[in-house]
Amino acid sequence: MGSQSTASPDSLNPKRGAQGSGRFADSSKVEHGVRALVLVAMVAAFVGSAQAAQPAPGHTPLQAEHNVFRAVRVLRRWGTPFVDPKLNVVRSTTQVACAGRGRPRAGRYMTFICTMRYRSNGLRFRYTVHHGNGFGMLRLHSRATAAAKSHG
Repeated sequence: MGSQSTASPDSLNPKRGAQGSGRFADSSKVEHGVRALVLVAMVAAFVGSAQAAQPAPGHTPLQAEHNVFRAVRVLRRWGTPFVDPKLNVVRSTTQVACAGRGRPRAGRYMTFICTMRYRSNGLRFRYTVHHGNGFGMLRLHSRATAAAKSHG
């Protein structure tokens, strides 16, 4: 009877040691290289998706108008009739309209010219976007409204 050589399963598995043939000796280095490559690809994909998830800088006109209504301290400091002194809130019939200036980026602007109206009182100001959700307001000389001209 002839002698048959049987290889044990351990000698064929490269992860079990150097019992197998020499061609599997560098397979662990290849596996580490593949893992590193996959890790780099995952990090690059994560960074790319995080940048895409961030909104474009600036505010929408609606966001600017909402922020103006919340700027009670500035309006009070300017001595405007838009703030109810008893309740310390903007009066209910006050209207704000903001128009973006400059070039929009994804429908958002960095600067607005806003007009605020309450009864026959009008106020124009520049609304500037700051880092994050911050903003600044600079009062512009107000034009007399048509109603104020006819009454005066």
